[in-house]
Amino acid sequence: MREEFDYFADRVRGDAHLSPNGEHGLVDMVTMEAIYKAAAEKTWIEIQ
Repeated sequence: MREEFDYFADRVRGDAHLSPNGEHGLVDMVTMEAIYKAAAEKTWIEIQ
């Protein structure tokens, strides 16, 4: 996740364009689903 934030910060500070792709979207969706599941089950969810 840290790499995602670093990537975004580099793009915001520089002239490079953001180039999200399907892989980034999938990682985001898997992360969000794990967050909701963890909250519902009140437990930790491991993300592969």
